[in-house]
Amino acid sequence: MAVETHKDELIWIPKEDEEERARVDIYKYIFGFVEMAVVKCAIELGIADAIESHGSPMSLLELSSALGCAAPALLRIMRFLTNRKLFKEIRINENVQDSEQPSLYAQTALSRLILRSGEKSMATFVLMESSPPMLAPWHGLSARVKTEVDDSSAPSPFEVANGKDVWSYAAANPGHSQLINEAMACNARVTVAAILDGCLDVFDGIGTIVDVGGGNGTALRMLVRACPWIRGINFDLPHVVSVALKSEGVEHVGGDMFKFVPKADAAFLMSVLHDWEDDECIQILKKCREAIPGDKGKVIMVECVIEENNNNVEEKHEELELKDVGLFLDMVMIAHTNKGKERTLEEWAYVLAQADPARGGQDNAAIADKDKLPQATTQVDVTGDGETAEVGTLHNIEKKKHRGDQPVDEVEFYELDPESYKVLIMDEIQEGDHHDELTWRLNEKEEEERARIDIYKYVFGFVEMAVVKCAIELGIADTIESHGRPISLLDLSSALSCNPHNLHRIMRFLVNRRIFKEIKNDTVNDKGCLYVQTSLSRLLIKSGERSMASFVLMESSNPMLAPWHGLSARVKAEATDALTPFEAANGVDVWSYAAANPDHSQLINEAMACNARVTVAAILNGCLDVFDGVGSIVDVGGGNGTTLQLLVKGCPWINQGINFDLPHVVSVALKSDGVVHVGGDMFDSCKEAIPEKGKVIIVESVIENNKLEENVMKKELELKDVGLFLDMTMMAHTNKGKERSLDEWVYVLHQA
Repeated sequence: MAVETHKDELIWIPKEDEEERARVDIYKYIFGFVEMAVVKCAIELGIADAIESHGSPMSLLELSSALGCAAPALLRIMRFLTNRKLFKEIRINENVQDSEQPSLYAQTALSRLILRSGEKSMATFVLMESSPPMLAPWHGLSARVKTEVDDSSAPSPFEVANGKDVWSYAAANPGHSQLINEAMACNARVTVAAILDGCLDVFDGIGTIVDVGGGNGTALRMLVRACPWIRGINFDLPHVVSVALKSEGVEHVGGDMFKFVPKADAAFLMSVLHDWEDDECIQILKKCREAIPGDKGKVIMVECVIEENNNNVEEKHEELELKDVGLFLDMVMIAHTNKGKERTLEEWAYVLAQADPARGGQDNAAIADKDKLPQATTQVDVTGDGETAEVGTLHNIEKKKHRGDQPVDEVEFYELDPESYKVLIMDEIQEGDHHDELTWRLNEKEEEERARIDIYKYVFGFVEMAVVKCAIELGIADTIESHGRPISLLDLSSALSCNPHNLHRIMRFLVNRRIFKEIKNDTVNDKGCLYVQTSLSRLLIKSGERSMASFVLMESSNPMLAPWHGLSARVKAEATDALTPFEAANGVDVWSYAAANPDHSQLINEAMACNARVTVAAILNGCLDVFDGVGSIVDVGGGNGTTLQLLVKGCPWINQGINFDLPHVVSVALKSDGVVHVGGDMFDSCKEAIPEKGKVIIVESVIENNKLEENVMKKELELKDVGLFLDMTMMAHTNKGKERSLDEWVYVLHQA
């Protein structure tokens, strides 16, 4: 058997046009959970902890021995994680370019954030958001969007999935409650550090402060430690404060913030109000107002502020930026709470004005001037004496006076100065120091800043996939396509029978991710915009030659997602006959499950057909001569026959195509001219099926070894990386399946 290589012709190099870019980008939604799942696996295994404890870079054998893991499986995990830049791979001998050369694995600023403990750890935040109780509600997102506006009794997706709302579930499940508290503590450590760095004077004159919804007291401990003149009261539900750690200067009080708030000079609320609807927020703020002195008291809020899409600005980079985290949180609110949401500046101004009607919202009116707003992420609104502040969580902060209608001495805000740390460092070492040292120190600082942003794409790793799944289930792309022209929110919500408020939030997210496009139109009443298709959104249409919708739906289905929770156990399995994560989650292997569940089998076949349409088009475009002289061809494992139908149509000289797959698969395959369907077992024969000069044509991914150049890769998911995502999928869904490097393929072909 001759083996022909058409690698140069088969490689699909994306062009800069929108359609080519869309065919690459769609895979980050198809495999949207993979990154989050592999990072969760890394945390559960303790990879970062092991390297940190070792004190120096570790070899694969050292790491697998320390973790008690199977080295081949761990190699695949580390290959993925180094590709995503979570860990760094170092060649022992950089002068030897050998793929088999042993490597050492080293920490990065990002990997240190997934240490299981420490002041900067975000590990528990990842574990909480990727836990089964928090993931299950996402499957009900489209049903939530269809809920009527006035149906206040409708359960949230979390309630539908878990039987109780998020607070009741936590109260009944101490382990989950602890996970939530520890996750909130992760976020608190980052946010409070930024507040103390940039807004310390907000706490001047405060003798006592009550942290409303303070969880395990992490935020308050940090505040009291930095402001020793303050005594703190950590106020939360009784089951929460009952397990909070004791801390000097902090008293834990259990209660219900809707009924009372303990008396103090200031009330502090961090990431609390976003869980509640406007009326409930107003009620909470009024209770806080009652708890503080009327003349000098403060209510300090730390919340995200959503920036509306602005089509006048330059198109932003596709990677997850910190300023986008609010939109991800807003989707989390839809899935996990009944009426919670992230708010725009105008929405916050309304809430604050209603909470203190005596002041008429005048003190807060100034902050609604968007032209004067700093570009930051976390808003600190101090009502009571008219102070407001905006805090950037990741950069040095420059304090400025407000220049609006408010008197300058009453309102302050804090503006990001992203370049300030660079200037300070350069000022310190610019004279007499080497350029390399300056570059190293700048790069180290930049890496830490970048890591604190990038970690959120793993914390909220399932959100993009879930919202795209929701869009497919609702039929958003289909409706806009059928409409034939740009469509308003009201027309779209009417056509889909959706709650326009929730649909607006979904569309805001999808527009932000560049899946749909929003055009401003002053003639439209509902927020003055129209929604239009993009090349990417057209791939979500449920039918059509280019549709990838079924592929997204398959990978985001319950049977395919459940196995990912067992990935770390799979890596630790020594025996080659150990249960796969899919078997552990679903009781049988993936093929037996499909045979026993016709709907799931159909979904798999339709998903494979999506992929086939893309792949076969590329093959016919670049490698048509491979099929010269072929009169008949059998597609082994051909699913519903889509691949073969396309090949026979593209190569009319092929007079017979045989679609060969398991009997239950071909029994439901569609009939097609020139194609016959045959059921059987491919392990019985393959090479024996062709004549001496016959061809065996293989179309598979080829894993490329991580490159070591400085300009390694962009952050965005490129098509060349899809093989690594597929490899992780093989580990989760099959027993011994894997994607292979070129050397591994050469070995297999030679042995065959």
